[in-house]
Amino acid sequence: MASPATPPFAASDRWFLALLGVSQIVAWGSLFYTFPVMVALMAPEFGVDAPGLYWVVSLGLAISSLGAYPVGRAIDAGYGRAVMTVGGVAGALGLWLWSLATAPVWLGVVFVVIGAASAMTLYEPGFAVAARRLGPTARSGIAQLTLWGGFASTVMIPIVQAGVEWFGWRQTLLLQAGLVLVVCAGLPLLVIQSRRDRGGAGPAAEAEAERSQIVPKLLSYRVFWVFAAAMVLYSLVMTGFITHLFPLLLERGLPSESVVAVFAVVGPAQVAARLLVWRVADTLPARRLGLMAMSGFTLSMVGFALLPTTVPLMIAAAVLYGASNGVMTISRSAAILEMLSRHHYGTVAGTVMAPAIAAMAAAPWAAALGWGVRDSYTLPLVMAVGLAGTATALFWLAGRWSLQGTNPLANGSDSGA
Repeated sequence: MASPATPPFAASDRWFLALLGVSQIVAWGSLFYTFPVMVALMAPEFGVDAPGLYWVVSLGLAISSLGAYPVGRAIDAGYGRAVMTVGGVAGALGLWLWSLATAPVWLGVVFVVIGAASAMTLYEPGFAVAARRLGPTARSGIAQLTLWGGFASTVMIPIVQAGVEWFGWRQTLLLQAGLVLVVCAGLPLLVIQSRRDRGGAGPAAEAEAERSQIVPKLLSYRVFWVFAAAMVLYSLVMTGFITHLFPLLLERGLPSESVVAVFAVVGPAQVAARLLVWRVADTLPARRLGLMAMSGFTLSMVGFALLPTTVPLMIAAAVLYGASNGVMTISRSAAILEMLSRHHYGTVAGTVMAPAIAAMAAAPWAAALGWGVRDSYTLPLVMAVGLAGTATALFWLAGRWSLQGTNPLANGSDSGA
């Protein structure tokens, strides 16, 4: 709900957010959550064990990180409709090629395509398009998009699982390819209006000459570097932890059914936290909201590292982890607008998130290397606590410096550093 000082959404904007939100559900569910559901079934056909295929996920994330900046720049230039439509087509192509894959190398090619599609269809391009269209209500609109995206695992994983059981994994991928083509290519083509995409509804409508200067100016401000470092460390810990949570809890003595129960609360906790935050998305400063999320994230790491490994305590830590991550998705985008720049959201977000997504790509391997030191998750957990705490401190510092006016772009000025 928007604050009284924020203009309410027009009916057309509400439809825009709802339909773009549906495309987020399908994109996340098909391009991100499908692999964990199918990997155990695919692995025997490729002649490897399931962990031996996870490198393709890192490859896809690496490609997505390379695409973050050019995609954001293209959306700022008025090509959001084309970017997200092409991304939907690429996602459908990747799923179709995946259904035909017969070797790990072929699967690597598939995830190059899926990584490129992810860069054009998931949260950051959706946020950039929303920020460009909604202007003063962008923060609330972005919060609504995260609510839709938060239901991706809840909606799509059961659908994918049912498809695998009824039709097999290859046929399910073909069905998903058709769904992605219709929803992730069709809905952006329908709801992103060319006039508003090109003309801009708010401060993101700037001349190309000015837009070309936004990154050099950002790089001259210490707020940017501290904020970007916080996002890199947060992304590294968040991704490395969640990809290793299952074996970590097994190593600490929980039976597999209890581990599943711990996993099951993460998604609902994300959505519940986003629902609560959405109510105050336009009234609570992003620096404060983000600091709360980062602090909760660090406490969840402490909980997993130090609490006795009982189901209730691990579920409590998982709820805190999920809620913190859910809030961080909203506060990250709001912090970009508040602490870095109110102009050129796509370009700025792409510049921030490119190294953060690269960190996500490296995270599973980094955690595995840490485990290999002593064949134990003790060292990775200690590192996770330390890095999460450092990320929280850096986020606090960025917020403090932004209040001191050390980044004029955050206040709408393009003056020098």
